[in-house]
Amino acid sequence: MPFIPSGIIINETVSPSIYPELDTDIKLPLQTDVRRNRMLETVRQYFIEEDWSAEELTRPDGGSCFAIQFQMPHGLLQVFIDVFGDGDRFAVHAYSSIQVPEQHRIQVAVYTAYANFNMLTSRLELDMENGDLRMTATVDVEDSELSRKMIHIMENIVILEMNRHMSSILAIIYGNLTAVDAYALYRNGSDD
Repeated sequence: MPFIPSGIIINETVSPSIYPELDTDIKLPLQTDVRRNRMLETVRQYFIEEDWSAEELTRPDGGSCFAIQFQMPHGLLQVFIDVFGDGDRFAVHAYSSIQVPEQHRIQVAVYTAYANFNMLTSRLELDMENGDLRMTATVDVEDSELSRKMIHIMENIVILEMNRHMSSILAIIYGNLTAVDAYALYRNGSDD
């Protein structure tokens, strides 16, 4: 069974939410439902076009997201493509299969601050409670239409950026580097 970040329903079992803002009973207007359904269909068509087998999952709010796994040089990535309930925001999350051990979370959190300072289209995130590490890109598509090209670009950004940062993060976890030294490793291009 692939690892599943918190907040995703698999076989009617719910883990604690990664979407706390969606843990309330919110009724969306019909117009929002139509918009969200169009965006979800665009994501479905993207996977068909790419000839990828993605699993459609149900979030706690009843919405859908899509999951696909990629084996990368530094571990397995679980990628979630998500249309938020309002139908105006779209996100791609790439979760690392490696959870950051508690004793290294502060240094990895400092590393994420260094890394995020220079990122324009995505962000590296660390859950300090459970050690989940993810790269996220979010776009506001209000007043526009989500396209397969947008999905492709965002998916590539999160996968490639996560992969680029993983060797530095692993150097903190397994090599006991400080965040400053690990970020210097990344900046010097030694992370490929």
